[in-house]
Amino acid sequence: MAKIQLDAMLDAALNYIKSNCSHIYIVNASGATDWATLQSNMLGKAAFTISASVDDGSGSGRALTVSAATSIAITSSGSMQHVALAKDSGSVWLYTTTIPSTSYASVGSGDTVNTSTWTIKIADAT
Repeated sequence: MAKIQLDAMLDAALNYIKSNCSHIYIVNASGATDWATLQSNMLGKAAFTISASVDDGSGSGRALTVSAATSIAITSSGSMQHVALAKDSGSVWLYTTTIPSTSYASVGSGDTVNTSTWTIKIADAT
């Protein structure tokens, strides 16, 4: 028998991110793998919610679309290479992804940045 899983299980993981996200962070080259590293590597952040619904991920799993964010205030200088989602109340890091290398940029305190729309995907079992 092939490996299978319930879509509801994957949806629960993606809906957890959606339901708990309160902020989007711009993070330096070191990235973020927990709350402490998110805070120490943060270049800037903004209040943020995800409004999209979980969908079929183009037939290869489940997906959650994260809309573009605008005017994220930069408070520390550095090279922006990651975007992270978090719930600030309770200090919960949720998810980190890389910014495409073609979009790496040095930023300084007082700058503002925008992100593109992107997708969090969980693939079907194989």
